[in-house]
Amino acid sequence: MINYHHYINGIREQKTYYSEQLSSNQIRGLKDDIMDLGYKGWISWQTEEHVLISDFLSSTASRAEKLKKFQQYRSRLHLSGIQKCDEALALLVPLSQTIFTIQTSTPREIVNEASDCFWDIIENEKRPWPFGENCPFILKKK
Repeated sequence: MINYHHYINGIREQKTYYSEQLSSNQIRGLKDDIMDLGYKGWISWQTEEHVLISDFLSSTASRAEKLKKFQQYRSRLHLSGIQKCDEALALLVPLSQTIFTIQTSTPREIVNEASDCFWDIIENEKRPWPFGENCPFILKKK
């Protein structure tokens, strides 16, 4: 059986790490960058740079610091990391709670448990900007 709590705790630690790597000045610069891109531009960048993001997320901290390919978009990569962690947690937390319940449920009860898990995942609020107020995805640059 998979120890979901081990992975959930690891993802939370990884999210904290990505958040702590950005200074206040870097966050302000990232905010301006995101405002210039807009939400659609951000999604397009993430799609175009999927391989870079995946490589960054799977790298150790020391490797990520050393590799030049991560330097240009370091702040964007950290924000992507935070968002990916949020998405993973949105899936794994309700799933882990349901898995433990399903093991003690009858097949008929599983329908309700699985449905509740589905809606917990669907209804989870996605926060594209994890740094407090004034989300640049919805603000217009003047």
